[in-house]
Amino acid sequence: MCIPVHLLVYAGLGPAAVTAPAAGFRIDRRLPGMVESACAKGEKVKVRPEGTGITEVQGRIACLLGVLCALCGSGCGAQYVWVEEEVAPPFDHTSIKKIAVVEFENRTRDRSAGRIVAARLEELLVTESGYEVVTRMDLKRLLHEHNLSVRGALDPEAMKRLGKVAGVDALVVGSVETYEIEETVIKPLKVARRASILLLLKAVNTTTGRVVCSKTAEGDFFWRGWTDTDSAVSPRECLGRALDDAMTDARVLFPHKKRVRRKANEL
Repeated sequence: MCIPVHLLVYAGLGPAAVTAPAAGFRIDRRLPGMVESACAKGEKVKVRPEGTGITEVQGRIACLLGVLCALCGSGCGAQYVWVEEEVAPPFDHTSIKKIAVVEFENRTRDRSAGRIVAARLEELLVTESGYEVVTRMDLKRLLHEHNLSVRGALDPEAMKRLGKVAGVDALVVGSVETYEIEETVIKPLKVARRASILLLLKAVNTTTGRVVCSKTAEGDFFWRGWTDTDSAVSPRECLGRALDDAMTDARVLFPHKKRVRRKANEL
């Protein structure tokens, strides 16, 4: 059986250990002076069963060979492929046809964070969810016409009234907990920027007024480079990309497809 020397070295067996006398497995010694070179080049050497007794080095070699044999036995290693699978929300979404996003509570220093996050989530629902979406502008107009407020909207009775006025089956409410960017100056005109976003999302069934889904959505984006080039990413763009990252978690609100890694022989 032939195995690459560099695999043995990777398993913690240096050239000296590989060429040492071994009763369980022995290196073919036709080129004893070339093992060091073989390690560097990734060439193969031969091992074969011999004798009795197991030393620590032999045991480690046998362990490695066992792993290799197991991999070869399953087709030289299990073959994995990326596939798209349908992921359902953790609640009964079949009764939800119409939905709206309530302006988010902003708990950060950025005064525009709540508006920006709500707008991005609304865009996500419009383009991907399959729900009919009542826009925030229309929702705001309806609230004004009926002299209603979203303050204390998590109260079940308030949620039911709001849902009835807006004609929606569910409302998405939440808060922006973190919406910040850290900038480190590396040298003049060269900086490192890290944007971080943390959102708390809740989906409320307006028939019962109950929260049916609660999710923490996190987003992160890092950029480092020169600020005087066309490829520079501004602080606002960094936050935008971190928000896009957070929207990955927000997809829990509706059926969506997710890429997962599966064994080919299990498909």
